[in-house]
Amino acid sequence: MNQTGERTNMGLVFAIVAVATIGGLLFGYDSGAVNGTQPGLKAAFMLDEAGLGFTVGSLLIGCVIGASLAGLLADSMGRRNVMRISAVLFLGGALVQGFAHDHTVFVIARIIGGMAVGAA
Repeated sequence: MNQTGERTNMGLVFAIVAVATIGGLLFGYDSGAVNGTQPGLKAAFMLDEAGLGFTVGSLLIGCVIGASLAGLLADSMGRRNVMRISAVLFLGGALVQGFAHDHTVFVIARIIGGMAVGAA
């Protein structure tokens, strides 16, 4: 193989690795970013400690669901499509969390975002 072909393949490899690592980045960011918002969440939704804990942990519920279903979905529709759907779900979940005025809507959006992170 010539040098141009090797560079092209390495570029593709780097792109694949970058996309594959986004799942871990999103998990870490979404898990950590909510820690700074806990006082605001507690006040906005009038939560006690148990409610706050459930709200924060709801992302992990979604992660379990997403990770459990990702393999089956990838087998049926392809890994790339699962990653595309995950990206859309994560974006949608984040937007809904940002605009949620109701605790239930916020938790559902966190679960959806968690499903996306778990599947990615």
